[in-house]
Formats: sequence, C-alpha cells, structure tokens
Amino acid sequence: MSLINEKLKTPGIPLWATLFLCLIVVLGFVMGLMALTGNGALESHNISWGGRQIGLAAVALIAIWLRNTAVYFAAFIGAAFKEFSDMLELFATGTADTMGVGFLVVFILAELVGAFFSFRAIE
Repeated sequence: MSLINEKLKTPGIPLWATLFLCLIVVLGFVMGLMALTGNGALESHNISWGGRQIGLAAVALIAIWLRNTAVYFAAFIGAAFKEFSDMLELFATGTADTMGVGFLVVFILAELVGAFFSFRAIE
C-alpha cells in the first residue's frame, strides 16, 4: 500500500479520490473508444458521448500525472456535470431505470465529494 501512496498520492487529496480518478480514466477511455467505434453499450453512447468520455478521462489522467489539485477539481466537476447530463438524458428518453440512475447518483456524489476535497487542497 505504501508504494501506491508514494506513486499516486497528491498532497491534500485523499488516496480514494485519486483511485476514483483512475477508475474514471480507465472507464472513460474504454467506453469512449467503444462509442467512437460504434460499439457503445447503449444507443445514447454515440460519437459525441464518446468524445466527452475521452476528454474527461484525459483531464483526469493529467490531474493524476501532474499531481495538481486545481486539475483534480476540474476533473471532478467536469465528470459530475457529464454524469448529471447523462442522467437527464435517461429521463428525457424514457430509458431511466433504478440501476442506471442509482449508478449515476453514486458517481455524482463521489465526484462532488472529490471536488470538495480538491478545492479545499488548492493553494
């Protein structure tokens, strides 16, 4: 665990927040590339959705790489707004289900808490 702390720890940012951003990076690039190639998991996973996924994954990767709290904040806020718009689309298209909305709510809450810690750590 100390190796993870040494390599990933950003001053002022809890380790769970960095690990969560790692999850956003992996999911963002994988799901984004799937959507860009027409293999998205849902019909709403089109090319523009894939581009947003990859864009936010890139910001999250830069935050981790630079260990910059302001970029962490930008990554978390951007991700939260993207998840919120995804949830709005589920409701607008009538495809909202408990599992999908619940998943998005959990992600949004984690992203907002991560944004709080990131903002608090900005010098």
